[in-house]
Amino acid sequence: MPPERRWLTVVGGAVVLTAVVVAAVGPALWMESALVMRTERLLEGPSWRHPLGTDQFGRDLLSRLLVGARPSVVVAFGAVGCATLAGTTVGVVVGSVGGLADQVAMRVADVLFAFPGLLLAMAVMAVVGPSLRNLVLVLGLVYTPQFMRVARASALAVRREQYVEAAEALGASRWRIVARHVAPNAMAPVLVQISLGLSLAVLAESALSFLGLGIQPPVPSWGNMLSEGRQFMEIAPWNAIAPGLAIALVVLGFNLLGDGLQELLDPRMRPEGL
Repeated sequence: MPPERRWLTVVGGAVVLTAVVVAAVGPALWMESALVMRTERLLEGPSWRHPLGTDQFGRDLLSRLLVGARPSVVVAFGAVGCATLAGTTVGVVVGSVGGLADQVAMRVADVLFAFPGLLLAMAVMAVVGPSLRNLVLVLGLVYTPQFMRVARASALAVRREQYVEAAEALGASRWRIVARHVAPNAMAPVLVQISLGLSLAVLAESALSFLGLGIQPPVPSWGNMLSEGRQFMEIAPWNAIAPGLAIALVVLGFNLLGDGLQELLDPRMRPEGL
């Protein structure tokens, strides 16, 4: 990997690690409460006491930004974790077994792919109602077909390798071959998809919260903070700029990390001679 690419990957990993740490200990990083309203400090600009200013209820924006990292990170990792577990399991199995199971699984994935992911999530969330658990499950359902296709394609490639054919010739059972040979060697593309899926999940959670279908006020989320802040763009732009930049930085971090992992794990992406 070229040095400049390596540094971009390190920067992406640092941004992701920072987001995880902030999500874990965010409320302890700043003395101001994220929920206390102070009518004497409505829409104050950035200051030493409020480095990012205050919102329309006098609440400290820095505290809300730190606390708001938690739902974004929890939803992203929870949804991608569910999608990875379900999609990778099904994809590896049907890619290894083939036949009718493969055809049925791929047609189900095609049906889900027929709908834009965010639109499908909006429709389901409107039915089941907004909550953190529902967000995780719905986004997990939306992203499962992506992992299913990636894992299936990788399993199909691994299944043609000589060590798999050797295991078959030695009499190993189909499920032993899947568990010992196909699944472990099909994981590299899945790891890259996890990183890219996390960035999409952060965006989706923010979009759903922005539209009122995700995390509900007064609990802070970058999406609902952005929704509230856009009403005061002319007189207090910091209300929208802060959560918007946080979303952009975290998404950029996941994308840089994903690009670096792809180049590291995929020999075809490496420069010649390395």
